[in-house]
Amino acid sequence: MKLEVEKSIYSIAGNNIDRYTISNEKDVSISILNYGGIISKISVPDKNKKSENIILGFEDVSKYFCKEYTDNYPYWGAICGRCANRIGDGRFTLDGQVIELNKNNNGSHLHGGNEGFDRKFWDVKVEKQSESIKLILHYISKDGEENYPGELDCTVIYELNENHTFSINYKAKTTKPTPVNLTNHTYFNLSGNQTDISKMRLQVNAKLFTPLNDKLVPLGTIESTKGTKYDLFTPVLLEDGFKILPEGYDFNYVLYDSRKLKHACILKDEENGRKLEVFTTQPGIQVYSGYWVPKIGNIGGKFSGIALETQHFPDAPNKPHFPNIILRPADEYSETTIWKFSF
Repeated sequence: MKLEVEKSIYSIAGNNIDRYTISNEKDVSISILNYGGIISKISVPDKNKKSENIILGFEDVSKYFCKEYTDNYPYWGAICGRCANRIGDGRFTLDGQVIELNKNNNGSHLHGGNEGFDRKFWDVKVEKQSESIKLILHYISKDGEENYPGELDCTVIYELNENHTFSINYKAKTTKPTPVNLTNHTYFNLSGNQTDISKMRLQVNAKLFTPLNDKLVPLGTIESTKGTKYDLFTPVLLEDGFKILPEGYDFNYVLYDSRKLKHACILKDEENGRKLEVFTTQPGIQVYSGYWVPKIGNIGGKFSGIALETQHFPDAPNKPHFPNIILRPADEYSETTIWKFSF
């Protein structure tokens, strides 16, 4: 295992951005920023041992602050919180008190608000072992940040090992009851960004999903995907899916109702042999195939990458029958997601 640390590769508002690149002996490498916990690059070999970057991200870190990016903010590779996905009308009731969050997406609160965890600087510690390297990211979200109650002490642990497995462990403690729903918003393109994602095959181990209203907020029902255009339980070649859904996928799929680690989905590029398997303790996974992803220079554009966001359900604070996301001071938030690469 190898670790390269590049200090102060860019500065913004008096803060320095550092980049950490973890590599194993089989040429899998992952680059992570202390800004937003952004995973900016994942290099993976194909069946011919050719390594390429398989996610959307910038080598030039300044691009994360360019107007084209910030105006169409796609959260490439970032940690999303305090509450990922949407809370309808930016409002919910907690223990009898109405909480009004900042609204930043069509009248809703999205991915933590105006300045979510994706725009925060995280403290980073490194832990090296013979078969893996961990980056331990830490951030304290102050009481009242984005109008959330309670101080939230967050730790996100990124770990790559020699078995081409990358794990993300989320932990949090709070001083007051507050909703917590953390995810990572990496967009994958197993072609090595040589083509769009249409030739990739996706299978999600879910037979249910949460239908949406016109603001992309769940209606509150949980419905079967069997026999519908939303069905991903049977593997789908994405170009075939896009013929049925011209704007692609942007839905929360319901995984097994268990806190145990479970096999969530498989994404495969059959031409070059790369495969990504996702495992998670989370009860849902948002599949977003990137219809609205901006094109910045030669990176991005429609269907240029697919986000597989393991999560609790959107708008959970307003849907008591959805899995609970209210964290209380006596408890600890703890979730795990694993990306396993093969080629």
